[in-house]
Amino acid sequence: METPGEVFESVRLTIAEVLGIPANGLDPEISLLDLGFDSISLAKVVARLNDVFDAGLLVTDLFAHPSVAALSAHISARSADSGC
Repeated sequence: METPGEVFESVRLTIAEVLGIPANGLDPEISLLDLGFDSISLAKVVARLNDVFDAGLLVTDLFAHPSVAALSAHISARSADSGC
């Protein structure tokens, strides 16, 4: 099981990669929609994160947890709850 810090880093890197921006410049508290995501890029992020974490994420999870920090915490909590 990944630590919350490892989950955060994977989420940050995945989002930066999909958007084509440097990960170190990504504000973890800014809304993903403010970063320039559209429906296709949101779907790509969900697919990649599900590949990494087997988290069963849906695109709607990115609206409910709309920042790198919030999404990372959500994935970490789901992993802890499932014992993965």
